[in-house]
Amino acid sequence: MNSNPFERSSSLVWALTTIMMIVAFAFIFIFMKFTIGGTSAICFPIYAGIFLFFAFISSLPIIQLMTKYTDSGIEQPSIFGSKFLRWQDIKEIRNITTGGIILVGSETKINVNLFLFKNPQGFMSEIRSRIPESVYPSDTEINNEIYRRKQNDAGRSIIGTLIAIVMVIVIGKNISAVIIIGLLMLAFMIYEIRNWLKYRSLQS
Repeated sequence: MNSNPFERSSSLVWALTTIMMIVAFAFIFIFMKFTIGGTSAICFPIYAGIFLFFAFISSLPIIQLMTKYTDSGIEQPSIFGSKFLRWQDIKEIRNITTGGIILVGSETKINVNLFLFKNPQGFMSEIRSRIPESVYPSDTEINNEIYRRKQNDAGRSIIGTLIAIVMVIVIGKNISAVIIIGLLMLAFMIYEIRNWLKYRSLQS
């Protein structure tokens, strides 16, 4: 059993970072190789933007690895310098059911990616023992957050399906195929509407 609840997987962090940078260079290579004028000077700002975007995404796991958990609080590096949040100053825990929780203080927010921890449950237990008892969400609040997230997922599915139905009707040329696909999508949308209503009713 891992005795340090704050220990993260450095191999996973560097693997994710390496993969993201490989993807960035692959994107740039594909643009340069297979687009008209891909090697012209006007395209280089676009390539720089792609590189910076992936570099930013790649830096997020590294920031998690560099975050320090001490007896007094949490220190996390950022673009504008490090930020520190004392345990007793934590006033709220957000997104506790998503794996990417946010510890909120009066003026500081600390982002935590649970997937990078070797023992996520041990980490959450340690957090719970260090913060004010009233801050940690109750079982009812956690369940409500789960239902709210599932309701939002169902809502996005409904909107996406509705857009897809409209596109099939507008673009489709084969009437029979349009009707069959449209009916299948409509059935799925009705199913998601039922889910949306169910998860809404479960929230207390």
